Amino acid sequence: MQKRLLCFFLFAFALAIMGHAQQIPTTQGKEFWLSFMRNGYRYDNPGQLVLIASAEHACTVTVTNPNKPWSVQFEVSENNVASIIVPDEQGYNDQIGQTGDINKGLYVTADSTISLYIANDCYNSYDAANVLPTQALGCRYMIQTNQSLDYSGTHSDDNRSSFLVVATENNTQVRISPTYQTMDGHSDPYTITLQRGQCYHVLGMEAGDPGNLRGDLSGTWVESIDNKPIAVFNGNCVTSVNDVAVSQGLDHVFEQAMPVDNWGTHFVLTKTKTPPDQTIQNDRVKITALYDNTVVKQGDGSVLCTLNTGASHSFWLTETCSYLESNSPIAVYLYNHSHSSSNTYGDPSMVWISPVEQNLRDVIFSTFSSSNTDLQHFVNVVCHTDDVSELYLNGNPIPPSEIQSVSGASEFSFARVQIEDGMNRLQCSGGLVAHVYGNGDRQGYAYTVGSSARDLTNQLFVNDELVMDDYSACQSETLVFRLETNYEPDLVKWNYGDGSPVEIGTEVLHAYADAEDYEVEVTVDHVVNGEPRTDTLGMIIHVNPKVELTCVESTCSPVYVFQGIVFPVPFFGDTIITNAGGCESIYHMDITEGSSQSFLLYDTACLEYEWFDTVRYVSGTYIVVLNQPGGCDSLFILNLTIGKPPENPVRYKYSCAPYDWDGVLCEATDVYHHQYETEDYCVYDSVLYFTRYYEPSFEKIVGSNYVAVATNFWPGEYVYHLDDNTGLDAERLVWWLDDNDDPDDPYRWVIKPLGTSCAIIAYSQASKTLHVKYNGECPKERELVINCTGYAVGEQGILPLEVYPNPAKDELIVKGCEMEEVVLYNLLGQQVKSLAVQGGTEVKVHIGDLPQALYLLEIRTKYGNNTRLVSVIN
Repeated sequence: MQKRLLCFFLFAFALAIMGHAQQIPTTQGKEFWLSFMRNGYRYDNPGQLVLIASAEHACTVTVTNPNKPWSVQFEVSENNVASIIVPDEQGYNDQIGQTGDINKGLYVTADSTISLYIANDCYNSYDAANVLPTQALGCRYMIQTNQSLDYSGTHSDDNRSSFLVVATENNTQVRISPTYQTMDGHSDPYTITLQRGQCYHVLGMEAGDPGNLRGDLSGTWVESIDNKPIAVFNGNCVTSVNDVAVSQGLDHVFEQAMPVDNWGTHFVLTKTKTPPDQTIQNDRVKITALYDNTVVKQGDGSVLCTLNTGASHSFWLTETCSYLESNSPIAVYLYNHSHSSSNTYGDPSMVWISPVEQNLRDVIFSTFSSSNTDLQHFVNVVCHTDDVSELYLNGNPIPPSEIQSVSGASEFSFARVQIEDGMNRLQCSGGLVAHVYGNGDRQGYAYTVGSSARDLTNQLFVNDELVMDDYSACQSETLVFRLETNYEPDLVKWNYGDGSPVEIGTEVLHAYADAEDYEVEVTVDHVVNGEPRTDTLGMIIHVNPKVELTCVESTCSPVYVFQGIVFPVPFFGDTIITNAGGCESIYHMDITEGSSQSFLLYDTACLEYEWFDTVRYVSGTYIVVLNQPGGCDSLFILNLTIGKPPENPVRYKYSCAPYDWDGVLCEATDVYHHQYETEDYCVYDSVLYFTRYYEPSFEKIVGSNYVAVATNFWPGEYVYHLDDNTGLDAERLVWWLDDNDDPDDPYRWVIKPLGTSCAIIAYSQASKTLHVKYNGECPKERELVINCTGYAVGEQGILPLEVYPNPAKDELIVKGCEMEEVVLYNLLGQQVKSLAVQGGTEVKVHIGDLPQALYLLEIRTKYGNNTRLVSVIN
């Protein structure tokens, strides 16, 4: 079973008294990674790689190729957009796999939040994509592409599905499990290693022929093994989205892939809109499933399809709007239709349809302008029906005449609005999802304008509140913990961090007896792609005290103010006061009239403490006399303890396995840091120098192909090796046989160590155990039982018998008395030759056509049989 970390979950151990809100990742940010895929139209046409940034606040955007190096800056003014052209040699990927120039990853930073978009522009070819910021990237993706089918024309070699991987960190290991053979020859899962800013470009092996469905890479898994974020783009070099009888137009299409943790289960599909003077054929919708037995239903409750993991289903969107709902996460893409010979408006493009769960409230986006033709631009937006009055485009409410209810899901509404070229802004207080597109003469583009990037795989709730990091509660308060997933978990376990028993279930109840900070850990077992996985989540519960105190005071004033509450003097009774942690505490008040007040306080602080406008740096007792309103002097006595953090301790740890250092998981050789707090609230940093040794990966000793290990075989020489190809240090390997210590034993087996392999010469029938031990920092030992129990070979016969020469090269001569038949067997017991003698005394057996090996020669006579072991040499 594998245990993985959730790529978007920040497991922070903050010791704040009050909880704080965690901003949910969106498609807007300050740091991005991107590159450009192969455009099949560029085989004989120049093209442009366009990058556009939109921003609410003026900012500077820097684009860098960290491996060239190359860098350029441009300015975005307030509430505006700006663009640059990226040179091909910096960002255009035309290589296959890891051949050619793979240093084409671009790193984009901004000093204020932006939305970032890219377009791959060429003559008669155009598409665009919204770029995810680094904090929204994940480590697990599933590819979706269009089928390489129908008309290809002059683009036959580029009519292929494709995807592109960009590494954001050094030594990123990426495992790819293709559903179709790749152009660089991969059919089975394989792993590549990329450095920061390097790209890996994959094309399908077969280009589509008219009418076939080859080359679709949909369902391919792309996973960062070590959980380092990667950026993934998918699409087709060129493709056709058409009904063959209507159109055969081609175009390059692409979109940035969303991490599978962001896939959802509820979708509103809206059809592409055209101006009144133009027409376009229906859009094509393609669905890909993340888990087995995924059922997709339409708005009327009917089942559209049932899919297993990685499988896809496509259909034409004939209605203006359609609603889909699934029982497990799915990816949904909309493909704009190709143009036809009679109507050249539009061309293929692909766009990720955001699940309605990934809504956001505010997004600034930009349209794209083609270098070859004028485009008309539209935006399709979806929101909750209750929020349509709060739906704004560029600061103006979208007119009710533009808004329609979603059939089969009336809780949602949608609008399709034509917009001007340039920057635009959508806002809705209850959240929205949207995509923008533009079409013109033989060209079109589409992309999602933005959405949230919530990890919908697992979400933790406390008292119906989504918790990202921590939550504040009161002592003895009953808390309702709930896990929400977009799949069916097999087992959910809650560890509350207070020593109480682990509980099972997606919703549990718990109360904390003591006011402390508790680390809650939730483990979720489920199956992904046939492989069992365990997701680990966590949060901090800040439990604040809910106490019962007695307040005895005297005052010269007719009233007494305590924590903002005015009490008449005298006063005796109980009152409930909400303390700084938000918890209601009971105070027993005993306020009497008096001539003076006396206050005795105890407190601790780190390094310094401020009291009555004076900073105290030394522990001790301090006394202040103040004249209070009403003429009474009050005596304040403070017993103060000033602490300081200890010197930062340095620790050293050596281990063959990952080491859990008070919640910090040390997995690789590195320097780790951990913050601790003293009783006097001093926070200090502790350092651990961790050295990780790795256990060798061999699990067993493997015999030669013709040896059935742990079963019978004949005497002879055999080679055994370790099932490991990672480069073991042969000098640290020790091979030996047990029960093999007598050097005078004529049947003593011979063992010949050969580094990571070992040769065994078996001279006799016996059962021995072969051992190997790796003497490294993490020792490892394996053994294998070898049984040599071949059939008995009789050297003494009933009558005189001669067999020569032995070894023999071309023929064997056998002499005996009244022989009837001579049969030759290989050591697997298979008959290879048979000669009838019929009472003769000499026979020659031709062996020149046999491979070099040991054989058994059986001589059958009228008086009995005899067997000899013979050696054939070449």
